[in-house]
Amino acid sequence: MGAQPVAFSVLESDLPLLEELVEQYGGGNRSEFLRQAMRRMRHETWAAKMRDLQAQVHAEVGRTLTREEIRTSITAVLSEQRV
Repeated sequence: MGAQPVAFSVLESDLPLLEELVEQYGGGNRSEFLRQAMRRMRHETWAAKMRDLQAQVHAEVGRTLTREEIRTSITAVLSEQRV
């Protein structure tokens, strides 16, 4: 799979921050930084879904779930992530 250029703009005032983050997370490579940022944001999305699920279960069930109930719930959320 080949790379495809994607253009986007940042405010001039954000350039120093962008360069700092590119250096820290992408080793000076903007494309690598963007790949790392996308992976981290995917992780953040997943973590937020897990927190929401935990809160929903607590509100609805109000009890400790079995391991099997937890696995079933997690599998359902993860399958949504792949869609």
